[in-house]
Amino acid sequence: MKSGDRVLVTGANGFVGEHVIDFLAATGVESIATGRALAFRYPRTAVPYYRCDLFDLPSVVQMFKAVKPTCVVHLASENSVGTAWQNPQKVIHHNVLTTAHLLEAVICSEPATRVIVVGSAHEYAPPANSTDALPLTEHSPTIPTNPYGWSKLLQTLVSCDYALQCGVPVTVARTFNLVGPGATNGVCAKIAQSIVQIERGEAPPELTLGSLRTQRDFLDVRDAVSAYWHLLTQTATPGNIFNVCSGRPVSLSALVELFRQASKVPFRVVEDPSLYRPDEAEIVYGSAQKLSDFTGWRPTFSLERSIADVLDYFRTNNRN
Repeated sequence: MKSGDRVLVTGANGFVGEHVIDFLAATGVESIATGRALAFRYPRTAVPYYRCDLFDLPSVVQMFKAVKPTCVVHLASENSVGTAWQNPQKVIHHNVLTTAHLLEAVICSEPATRVIVVGSAHEYAPPANSTDALPLTEHSPTIPTNPYGWSKLLQTLVSCDYALQCGVPVTVARTFNLVGPGATNGVCAKIAQSIVQIERGEAPPELTLGSLRTQRDFLDVRDAVSAYWHLLTQTATPGNIFNVCSGRPVSLSALVELFRQASKVPFRVVEDPSLYRPDEAEIVYGSAQKLSDFTGWRPTFSLERSIADVLDYFRTNNRN
């Protein structure tokens, strides 16, 4: 980054957006938050907020003319796998069209704008029962098994096409499971919220989960934001894709034990076969070697720290 850089953060009102804004403020970099909401949800960080609907191309172009960003972190996305199953057309339409509009605005903008598009591990084909295909790398097959994965893969393809055809300096940060304070979706948030309810006496001391043998790659959201920053400050070939992940699998049973150690009360765990997803691989994790080699990035937050922070977040904020 150089003096005078200005970072536009789309989807700034979301879980990751909050942390990106905080990171940029702590780093002393000027940032502008944008989203469809009337106002910025996190007023503790005093940044300008530009309300914009990315479905409206003229409005996006006008925003770029007004804001004149030199960098963009594109987080705006429909990001729920469950919602995607319920309304796949909506999710695909949203994630692809909003990205295309953003990149169209970049073409029209001065000065040239570097873009980080945040992708998803759901873009990959699930590994077979053998672990020979693991860890997943940027060269692993991309055959999603759910509509959300397809929406993110199409988003990536659109981004790469703008890089190839128009020279847009866009990089795709293909991100795996994130955990950290502020999350409201995902297995870690579900477990943390349930434990806090148990601690308050609002629920029986029992967690109902799917298969405890499932293994996934968990990365602290603050480490992911650091990775995006590293990619912004390096000059990658337009259209490059980088995995953003921890590089190690953690089983759901091991995750539960970490939560148990951080919990203030005991609880039991019940496996519910109805929560099993037969189309999902038992073990999925990635390699961030390409990212590390290119930028020098390494994760710094332990999973124990992430879990403790998620629990503290719900203890402070979950007052229902």
